[in-house]
Amino acid sequence: MTADSKKWLKFRLASILAIFLILFIALLSRAFQLQVLSGEKLKKLAVRQHITTLPIHSERGMIYDRNGEKLAMSVLADSVCADPTRISDPARVSREIASILNMDPSVVLKKISEPKSFCWLARKISSQQALMVESANLEGIFLIKEPKRFYPNGQLAAHLIGFSGFDAEGLEGLEKKYDPYLRGTPEKLTWARDAKGKKLFVHVEHDPSAKS
Repeated sequence: MTADSKKWLKFRLASILAIFLILFIALLSRAFQLQVLSGEKLKKLAVRQHITTLPIHSERGMIYDRNGEKLAMSVLADSVCADPTRISDPARVSREIASILNMDPSVVLKKISEPKSFCWLARKISSQQALMVESANLEGIFLIKEPKRFYPNGQLAAHLIGFSGFDAEGLEGLEKKYDPYLRGTPEKLTWARDAKGKKLFVHVEHDPSAKS
């Protein structure tokens, strides 16, 4: 082997080693980026995908007459919400849930096709509808308990008592006049889900950042 051949062989070996070294450094840098620099970001993303937090209001205070009889009180009612990211067949789910809630399937389909992890479908439904939703066991569909205003005497003295809206705000009569005293404390409802979207736990806590 001539001197020139030896030099060429050494050059080729050195070039191959340099390429392998560059590839190794690149792979090492990428691994460092994923594990160290992006680790916390990926962890937070995973948590967001499995945990949902929703601002809610606790029960409004009761209204009594001078004899101590209840004129207005809060009872718990079921509301239906969805996590579109957990629904693999939106068309089928929208048809089934729409038939239970007496809604237009196209309206439901539009809501559950949006790229977000939470949306309301129906608020404060009947107990019969709630049982049907629960029995249907549809992926990505959940029931949440919300306080609903109830007036034991119906329309009697309704002009005086007034009424409150969906978001627990007094709109007329005594409900509006004493709203600052009757309104529930803002809270946060948090629940976690497994990989199949099944609810694992529910936690309610006071929300200091919300305005009552």
